[in-house]
Amino acid sequence: KYMLTDINEIDNCVKREDFVSAVKGVEELEKTWNKVKSSWDVFGEHNDIEEMSKHIASMKVYAKYEEKEELINEYILFENLKTYNQGTNQ
Repeated sequence: KYMLTDINEIDNCVKREDFVSAVKGVEELEKTWNKVKSSWDVFGEHNDIEEMSKHIASMKVYAKYEEKEELINEYILFENLKTYNQGTNQ
């Protein structure tokens, strides 16, 4: 739920081409992810958990360098992986 809020905020920032705020949004997503990923270790695929962390790292770089399309692709991949794991672990 909280990660979805973070993703939506990043998406809104990108649409406005406000990359300073997008960087902050990715940092918030990273904080949220760091809080919840330990609970995912119990149920999730470890490869998927690592991939989600890599997507966040990539989002930080793309937001910093204002790479709009790449940033959008990364948060879509992150969201899809999150949704997949939530569906398989219920």
